Amino acid sequence: MGVRSPGTLLRLTGAVLWDAADKLEANHSRHIFLAAAGASVELDGGAASDGAVQAALAVGSAGDATALITWWKSARFGLLNPRVMGAVETSTPALLSPPRAPSWYGLSTTSASERAAILAYVDTYAEREQLVLVGARDGALHAFHTDPANPGDARNGEEAWAFIPPAVASALNADKTAGSVSRRVRLPTCCSGRRTGPSIRARAGS
Repeated sequence: MGVRSPGTLLRLTGAVLWDAADKLEANHSRHIFLAAAGASVELDGGAASDGAVQAALAVGSAGDATALITWWKSARFGLLNPRVMGAVETSTPALLSPPRAPSWYGLSTTSASERAAILAYVDTYAEREQLVLVGARDGALHAFHTDPANPGDARNGEEAWAFIPPAVASALNADKTAGSVSRRVRLPTCCSGRRTGPSIRARAGS
């Protein structure tokens, strides 16, 4: 995984198959979610009028919520060529792939019922779509489509969805006013999951 910010080029390993930031610039029908009143709510056209969404964003009106959502979706990262996606910093990409039986599946202490439940789960999600998950400076956890077995898939690198955690959402209005970024999403290496397949590039603003 190579990450490039304006003015900085890190060493890339393997072939660069898609650029997340470029794909995101061309995506005008994004699916962005946040947690409001204990539920996941998509920030679509009518979300700003939802009182729970306003509370989650720490604003007092639908107009303020609309302005904040529009600002968040805008190209605001980078100096010479502002980008929609913030830089990927201190966040290790994780590959969400179909489940496999755990290492303890074959142990003698694993009961027959547990093995049956594991096999049922693995079978149910055997065709689960693979996603690359990564946090960015824009405050969202991004999920990007990827198929390492099919590098030519046109959907590779397209954003499937983005989620803004509560602690980030509640600080966005203050960040908008101050013109700063106070919180971002991080995926530490210890929790990042598997990293397999060809390299990808998440090139974004700073």
